[in-house]
Amino acid sequence: MSFPYSEDLLQFIWEFQLYNQDGLKTTEGDSIQIIKKGLLNTNSGPDFENSIVKIGNQTFYRSIEIHKNTTEWSSHKRHEDVAYNNVILHVCLEGSNHCLRQDGTVLKTLLLSNRINEKALKSYELLTLEKPFVACEGSINQISGFDVSSWLDRVGIEKLEARSKSIKTYLDLFEGNWNQAFFITLCKSFGMPINSDAFEELGKKLQFEILQKLQNSLFQIESLLVGKMGLFSADKQDTYYSGLQNV
Repeated sequence: MSFPYSEDLLQFIWEFQLYNQDGLKTTEGDSIQIIKKGLLNTNSGPDFENSIVKIGNQTFYRSIEIHKNTTEWSSHKRHEDVAYNNVILHVCLEGSNHCLRQDGTVLKTLLLSNRINEKALKSYELLTLEKPFVACEGSINQISGFDVSSWLDRVGIEKLEARSKSIKTYLDLFEGNWNQAFFITLCKSFGMPINSDAFEELGKKLQFEILQKLQNSLFQIESLLVGKMGLFSADKQDTYYSGLQNV
């Protein structure tokens, strides 16, 4: 079928499951059941994460990659990238290529070319052509200044409430230790917006009092941080790295 649109539309179709889902099969004939379509990933890595898909008699809990054609798996160097070894399903519009992961295993593929309603695509095209730069630009002037001000106040309060709730969680976890609660909040902010969860976990693993005692030894602090993050590896042999391990 003709599909003169970007991959973003194909991601949208998958995100909202806007295709015929009857009798799904891989290109090799294995039955497919989409238990959980996954969450759209707007950062680096596979397009949809935390997906659950049953292929044949086996259920997989990993990621899904979306392409217009199966050839894009290799043209985008996915077959050389370790980060894509956890992809369980390659969802494409069309193609016939045999795709392999970096670890050499075969990647299952689902084709959607005969499952998308072409009339719906025509409607999308018309909407896209008529779509203004800002969707609500024709009606924004109908909203009163009071409503805008009230909305901004509400957003600010909700933000403050959410931040207060997270800090209280840290205080409960560390028995009222404000220094530790502040330290975790600071760590989390360093990781925003992508790695905030990982930095938050790091803050929970480190005792602020220990860092205070080591404030005059940056090398020891670095060793502590790398160790708590689990980044030490026996494969690395350089002098600086070995020094961090032996602190």
